[in-house]
Amino acid sequence: MLLRNRNLYILADIATVILSFFLTALARYASFRNLRLAFSNLAGCGLLVSTYILVILFYQPAKRILERGRWNELQNVMLINLFMAMAVSMTYYLGDYREMFPRSFYMLFFVFNCLLMYMERLYIVSAMTAYY
Repeated sequence: MLLRNRNLYILADIATVILSFFLTALARYASFRNLRLAFSNLAGCGLLVSTYILVILFYQPAKRILERGRWNELQNVMLINLFMAMAVSMTYYLGDYREMFPRSFYMLFFVFNCLLMYMERLYIVSAMTAYY
């Protein structure tokens, strides 16, 4: 029953967003010592998690997760990340934010997030088919 719950996918995707943020910070700054994980830097992670939640609230795929193939799942993940990138860029354009991270940080983040979210969703599908 836990695997069929939609909240599991959302929580797994949020964990993927947070993991992608820290992997991007590690890849961009080569260590966590050079990156000051202060409150202002973690606000970037909070911004990404909140944009993911907003995208999921407004974008619902037509098919359920077991009805989608691998190609459709990749399209779904890419579309979610495209909407997240548009929401983040709109937030930076409308708000008066100073640049917390460079643009290359966010581009690397979306690459990592696409890869990790796609692998995570394929793992959930394989777990569901093995369990049920």
